[in-house]
Amino acid sequence: MRSLRRGVAANMAGQIYSVGINVLMVPAYIHFMGMEAYGLVGFFVALQTWFALLDAGVSPTLIRELSRYRAGELTTDAVWRFIRSAECLFAVLGIVCGGLVVILRGTVVSDWLQLETIEPRSAAWCVAMMGLMLGLRWLSGLYRSGLIGMERFALLNACQVGLSTVRSVVVLAVLAFVSNAVTSFFTYQACLAVAELLLLRLLFTRTLPGGGAIGPSMAAFRPVLRFAGAMAALSIIWGVLAQTDRLILSHVISMSAFGEYSLATVAAGAVAILATPFTQALQPRLVYLAASRANADLADLYRRGTQVLSWILGVVAGAAIFLGEQVLFAWTGAPEVAERIAGLLALYAAGNVFWALSSLVFQLQYASGNVRRHVVGSLALAVLWGPLIVIMAMHYGAQGAAWTWLAGNAVFFFAWMLGTQRAMMPGLTANWLLRDVVAVLLGCFAAYALIAWRVPSLGRWGTLLMLAGAALAAGAVGGLCGSHLRPMAAAAWRRMMRGNA
Repeated sequence: MRSLRRGVAANMAGQIYSVGINVLMVPAYIHFMGMEAYGLVGFFVALQTWFALLDAGVSPTLIRELSRYRAGELTTDAVWRFIRSAECLFAVLGIVCGGLVVILRGTVVSDWLQLETIEPRSAAWCVAMMGLMLGLRWLSGLYRSGLIGMERFALLNACQVGLSTVRSVVVLAVLAFVSNAVTSFFTYQACLAVAELLLLRLLFTRTLPGGGAIGPSMAAFRPVLRFAGAMAALSIIWGVLAQTDRLILSHVISMSAFGEYSLATVAAGAVAILATPFTQALQPRLVYLAASRANADLADLYRRGTQVLSWILGVVAGAAIFLGEQVLFAWTGAPEVAERIAGLLALYAAGNVFWALSSLVFQLQYASGNVRRHVVGSLALAVLWGPLIVIMAMHYGAQGAAWTWLAGNAVFFFAWMLGTQRAMMPGLTANWLLRDVVAVLLGCFAAYALIAWRVPSLGRWGTLLMLAGAALAAGAVGGLCGSHLRPMAAAAWRRMMRGNA
């Protein structure tokens, strides 16, 4: 349990820093390059998510296989054979798909993007750099998953902190002293993607022993084909559902408007991004406990994890939902922009709460190795929700897309994922929902709602201090509402006091 706490802490600290530094630098990017150029950055993020669908479930399967290896179910040779095969697959797909983006850069610029001031030649160069980064980051993601599967969270997050600093902060020196052109931004990021790939590969190969004389074999995928296929289906379904609105909006609205929309989704994405490292840290341990048939420990870890996740969601999403305009103003310093997109931020943040809770329930299926129920539910959702996303985005723009995201995630959680939990852990669902989820979320939200009722008019720094105080208050109230959170906080306090003694 101590190693799990360290893993969770390292993963959360690294991710908070990476997300925080990236989010904090966005206003500086807009200052140097302009809102239209930031729209291109938002387009790249959407494109990257679409191409991640071709992962074919290999990365999550690798995490599970390494967890099984650590539990003694797999040999070192079997794991390395899978890794070598995955490397070949990803390298080929990266070259083909990244090259395709480079070849079609002119068509993307002329027929899809709605540019206003950026020259087509500059935009085409940026799209070409996007293609290069897509291929490189794809393979980097494989080695990142390997480090997660080996539970080397401290090492991985030290690496991520360094890369995030170079990616998000050092680039400002390029924009300030070399060139503030958007082409300079993307060229710098492409060069960094090469360094990231080499570094992550080096770290992973030094973490897992052996592998020197083992070559690839497609037969390595055979034992995990069913699981990997299910994970691939889920990645494709949820990737399409999450990114269809962004892809459509990048075509139907101007790049400047898409830049503002991207601001709202980046801010709301902090909810999902901060929840993800926590579930990632739990994932290998849940698989380990399931493989060891330690059902009581599995249920206990799941309930504790739920309350911690609900607390994270309550603190982060609550600020976006109840104080969204203040969050955006403190972040960007642009009150007009904050007022225009605060509603989008609230809707996407609320939708991400349901998405994160559904993802946690899914971890139970992932740990058991049987994700069939989640695939069936996701397919049904895609059939009903997919066309609605297209219609709402085409006819009602960003607001329509945001409402659809919230409604779809809420319906899926209540109509399907609660039934899944009941099937996986009979007799737990009511207590889990009311005591582990609702009680903690309501505590955080009530504190934010009370503060939002009488929000004073403050300057940017005053607003930032007010938000910090609101987050502390919401975190304290939400923590008191969690039956597992209270003793966990008390134990953490005692450990800290012993360390200071």
